[in-house]
Amino acid sequence: MSLEEGDKSKSDDKMSDVQAKAKCEEIQKEEREVKDIDVEIEELQQKRQLKVLHIRSLRLELTMNGRIGPPMPVIEKKRKRMRK
Repeated sequence: MSLEEGDKSKSDDKMSDVQAKAKCEEIQKEEREVKDIDVEIEELQQKRQLKVLHIRSLRLELTMNGRIGPPMPVIEKKRKRMRK
């Protein structure tokens, strides 16, 4: 009986090894998924920053060309009102 008990304990160890390997693989898979998500988030943030910079440069360009903001006569009227 002692041999059978020893065999059972060895088989239990083998099962726990298999379970441990499965658990380890599952954890590694989850870690890879988290890393992939982090990379996606970083890429999206970089794209957003580029879009914000592009929008700012367009606004600056349009402002310098006089296309954004009130037309000049409106500004002159406000200046005249402030002088009075």
